[in-house]
Amino acid sequence: MLFGSLLFGSGIFLIKMNA
Repeated sequence: MLFGSLLFGSGIFLIKMNA
């Protein structure tokens, strides 16, 4: 789903910011 994809993308972005 589009919503699920957005959530997944947000998680990746947060992980990259923390890295």
